[in-house]
Amino acid sequence: MSKNKPVTIRGVTYESGAIAGVALGVSRHAVYKAQRLGRLETVGLGHTGGEWLKKGMRIAVRPISIQGVKYPSQRIAAEVLGVSPITISSAKRRGRLATVSDRRRA
Repeated sequence: MSKNKPVTIRGVTYESGAIAGVALGVSRHAVYKAQRLGRLETVGLGHTGGEWLKKGMRIAVRPISIQGVKYPSQRIAAEVLGVSPITISSAKRRGRLATVSDRRRA
């Protein structure tokens, strides 16, 4: 008899947590931890979906506005503008968000 137990994540049933991990690009340990915590719907999504876990805490991703354009998060703003998330964080901390521009236009 197989030890593997089926795991269903976002409507897809995988033969085991290890197979789910391969399909979703995470370790089998990440799948089993998410299962223990009751958070299988978020496994393999990275830091998307509005919330992410850091040291056991839930931190909400907050929207940010740069030069009149609203972005759902700093990470997404950085991707769209072609800069690193650290650039966005630094500009926000220094109160210089208006100076962040689309680096791809140059």
